Order: sequence, then structure tokens, then C-alpha cells
Amino acid sequence: MLRRYINVLRVLDRLVIDDVYTTWLGKQARDVKERGAEIKRIIRDEDVTSAARVCLRVCEPVVRVLRMTDSKLGATLGKVYAYMLQVDVHLRNPIEGLDEHIRKKIHNIFMARWTYMHVPVMTAAFRFDPEFCSRDFDSEETADVKQ
Repeated sequence: MLRRYINVLRVLDRLVIDDVYTTWLGKQARDVKERGAEIKRIIRDEDVTSAARVCLRVCEPVVRVLRMTDSKLGATLGKVYAYMLQVDVHLRNPIEGLDEHIRKKIHNIFMARWTYMHVPVMTAAFRFDPEFCSRDFDSEETADVKQ
């Protein structure tokens, strides 16, 4: 939904400054005018837009995993593991517009959940998945499979 908001932001901005819209709004009851003014303020507020963009930068990789696991097609353990690795790498590095302290907190929450749900068979499934089996594996992944 945020992605849609960002994608149509220019259209929304044009709408709230359109002569036909402003004329129509001027003829409305006071509460409608107030709501229209609030909508215009939100649409034109750079802080709101910036916060939406940061939220997308943080959440999109996580949403990708959720969509994959929630679909009717399902997901293999190897694919879930691969996507979770991508989320880990994403959250481990600085994210433009996000305070570093907050990013670290988000990453810590992610790692706590990952530690809770991870079992060695996930690493094995990842290693044997045809999409990833030709990849070089680090010593931690190799040790995880040997458990």
C-alpha cells in the first residue's frame, strides 16, 4: 500500500491543487473543507513522504519473504533460508534515511526471530536447493549442516 502511495503521489499532488477540485472543495461543508486541507497537507508534506520511503526500504525484503511463504504455492525451506539471508544482509547494513540506532534495534529483533525459528535442516535445504547449490558456503553454514 505504501508503494502504491509513493507511485501515485504526483497524481495526488496534482489533484489537490487542481482548480476543479479546489472549487468543489470550497463549496463543501466546513468539516469536508477541513478534511480536504488535512489531506492536502499530508500529500504535500515531505516528512510524510520521506517516512514512507524509509519504511519501504526497511520492509520490502521482509514483505517479499512473507508473500512467498503466504502464497498458495508455498515455499521450500531452501528458498525461505535464502530470502532470510537477504533480509539479514539488508538489515545489517545502513539504510538511507533510517537512524542507525533504530536500524540496529530492528536487526536485533529480526535476529532474535531468526534464531528462534532456524533449524539446521533449513541450511541443508538451502545448500541442496538447485538454485543455490553451486554457491560457495561459509564455514558457519558448513558447520550448521554437519550438526
